[in-house]
Amino acid sequence: MTRTVTLFTALAAGLGPPAAAGGEVGPYARQVAEQGARLRSASARDRAGAAEALGFLRARAAEGGLVVALRDPQAPVRREAALALAWCGGREALEPLAAALDDGDWSVAQAARVTLENLTGMDSPFDALAAPRVRADQAAAWRERLASLRGGLSPREALELASAGPGEPLDEEAPGRLATALRALGALGGEGAREAALACLRRLRALPPARARSAEPALREAIRALGRLRGGGAAPESLESLE
Repeated sequence: MTRTVTLFTALAAGLGPPAAAGGEVGPYARQVAEQGARLRSASARDRAGAAEALGFLRARAAEGGLVVALRDPQAPVRREAALALAWCGGREALEPLAAALDDGDWSVAQAARVTLENLTGMDSPFDALAAPRVRADQAAAWRERLASLRGGLSPREALELASAGPGEPLDEEAPGRLATALRALGALGGEGAREAALACLRRLRALPPARARSAEPALREAIRALGRLRGGGAAPESLESLE
């Protein structure tokens, strides 16, 4: 029962903090609003700190403001916005992040690449310190891969990995790969994303105790993904699978 309650709490976090009683603004919403206001501060240091804080808060409602911050005149603000979008971003952030691969500050460009990998589950070479021609070709390759997600499509690799049958063996690296895939499905959604995340959750829950601990990161990401992909009964069904 304790385990179920713990996982339910994690799923609730994925759904977003509940409103305070009586319609009052809760402490989480208050923090997000405060940091969102700081993101528009006249101080670059405050803007960068706000972007970092919104990432820690996993404030998905701040995605639009963080996308705008990718064009901030100060590189530290752009870098922190790019990194925060790894936790707060979704489809809206993909094209702006792809554009940030061309940022004149290498740390911003590299942060954008890290976040794109986090959001999509895709891995494509990119070295922000490479020669301009090499870097341009690598950025173009990223944009070509991102084009496969247009029209609301889910990342194919993530779908295939998460949808593997229950008899598919899990090697030592599989939980890490699954966590990455599930994070991408939760961030981007798309056709089949909920079903794949739920199938993966059931598969992970069926693991013998000796394997369950190593799979906990993937299990957490499956629950978070279902929280973000709520709708169509996915969240309640996932809770039933935890009983």
